Amino acid sequence: MKSIEMLQYVLGSDLLHPELKAKLVEVVRNEVTSKPRKFSIWNYVAENDIRPYFEGLYQDIEGYEVATNGHILIYRKHDVSVDMASKVVFKDGTAIDSAERYPKWKVIVPKKSEMRNIVTIDFDRVEQLYNDWKVARVVDNHNLMGYVIIQGWKFKLPLFYDLCVAAREFGCDKLYIYHRGLGNACDQSRLAFGSLEEGVGGFIMSDIPMGEGWECEL
Repeated sequence: MKSIEMLQYVLGSDLLHPELKAKLVEVVRNEVTSKPRKFSIWNYVAENDIRPYFEGLYQDIEGYEVATNGHILIYRKHDVSVDMASKVVFKDGTAIDSAERYPKWKVIVPKKSEMRNIVTIDFDRVEQLYNDWKVARVVDNHNLMGYVIIQGWKFKLPLFYDLCVAAREFGCDKLYIYHRGLGNACDQSRLAFGSLEEGVGGFIMSDIPMGEGWECEL
């Protein structure tokens, strides 16, 4: 991290020669570019949340395992035993009964008939966009939020990347946007993959950007 901070300081100089800056940007790219992220369902739960049931995996009584941190939600078919039904299981193996507190997640999961505006995921392109954003955060502004624009809707790039990691793991290469239950007072959309019928899926909400951001078209 110290090397990145030093590069940020040097790149911010108005006296830096353009050719040298280009070489330093390449150094930054090599520093921040990582291999495609391996899937772990635990990457989709919250940490230190005031809602402890968001820190584990919900065992739906109808045979689904659900993970969410309040910003992204994914689910998959899962054998749920009678004694674990409607409970949240934590990483250490402990569990709590959460039937009344856990969000009614199926209510906001789209039906197959609602799949519209389908986009094929180019996973290599997604990796490139994610790494380009990480470079831009160092070179231009380390607090710059990244957004991906899909059919006019903006989604936070880190969440979009996480959604695509899950989609790749579950063997889904299509994304779709749906608007069910959203009125003018909440002018947002959801970007999703999969369906309950397929037994796997996930979604994120579109975002209303606050301030300047790094943007890219998918």
